Order: sequence, then structure tokens, then C-alpha cells
Amino acid sequence: ALLKAREETEVKAREEAEAEAKAREEAMMKAREEAEARAREEEAKAKARKKAKAEAQEEAMEKAEEEAEVKVREEAQTKVKKKSEAERQAAAEEKAREEKEKQAREEAKAKRIVKEQRLAEETWIIEEKRLAEEQQLTEEARVVEQERLAEEARLSQIARLAEEKRLADKVRVAEQKRLDEEAKMIEIARLAEEAQLAE
Repeated sequence: ALLKAREETEVKAREEAEAEAKAREEAMMKAREEAEARAREEEAKAKARKKAKAEAQEEAMEKAEEEAEVKVREEAQTKVKKKSEAERQAAAEEKAREEKEKQAREEAKAKRIVKEQRLAEETWIIEEKRLAEEQQLTEEARVVEQERLAEEARLSQIARLAEEKRLADKVRVAEQKRLDEEAKMIEIARLAEEAQLAE
């Protein structure tokens, strides 16, 4: 009974598996058919859109060509107008530039003259100042030289007086020594005489 039940279970499982496989295959076939149908429909729609787009593009191209022609004519007119305006403006700018350059040259000339005058005045002032400083330095140098000579004379006089004092002191010392020697000799002679008289 167990073997029979197992066989029935296996048969039933195979049948269910086959049924499921068949159902999946039918579902896949149905899905493929639906996909193909949708693809055909999409292709038809795409062709219709492509045709409509082509017609619209053709119309747009014709319109664009017309607009381009109008634009080219307008641009040509604008270019001519702009060229004329540019030439007029260039002439005005050239004239203004020439006037500006002329004015700049005149201003530069005036500035140069003023600068040269100021430089001449500054040079004269500097030269006057230099001469005054040289004169002051010469005067100061003369005063310093006089002071140096006076100092040298004073020092020379001090040295001369010092030398005279030294010589006088030397003479005085020698004289004092001589007098001391004489006094000593006189004392010796007096003592000798006193000794003779005593005898």
C-alpha cells in the first residue's frame, strides 16, 4: 500500500509539474504574442510619427528657409547701416583722438615749460644754498684754524714758560747746592781754625 501510495504521489507530482510547465509555456507564448502585437503597434505608431515628423520638418525647413532669407536681407541692410554708422563713428573718434592728442601735446609742452622753470629755480636755490654753505664752512674753517693756531701758541707759551721754570729751578738748585757746599767748606775751615787755636 505504501509503494502504491508513493507511485500515485509521484505520478500526481509529475502531472502537476507537466501542467505547470504547460501553463508557463502557454503564458510565455501569450506574452510573446502580446509583445509582438505591441511591437507591431508601436512600429506602426512610430512610422506614423516619423511621417508626421518628416512632414512637419519639411514645413519647418521651408518656413526656416523663408525666415533665413528674410533674416539675411535684414542682416545685409543692418550691416550696411552698421558699416555706415561705424565709418561715421570712426571718423568722429579719429577727429576726437587728434584733438585729444593735440591737447595732450599742448598740456605736455606747458607742463615741461613749468617743470623746466621750476627746475631752474630749484637749481638756482640749491646753488645759492651750496655757495652759502661753502662760505659758512670756509668761515668756520678759518675760525677753527685761528682757534687751533691760538691753542698752539698758548701751548707753546706754556711749554716755553715750563721750560724756563725748569731751567730756573735747575739753576736755583745748582746755586743752592753751591751755596751749601760753600757753607760746608766755611764750616769745615772754621772748625779747623778753632781746633788750631785750641791747640
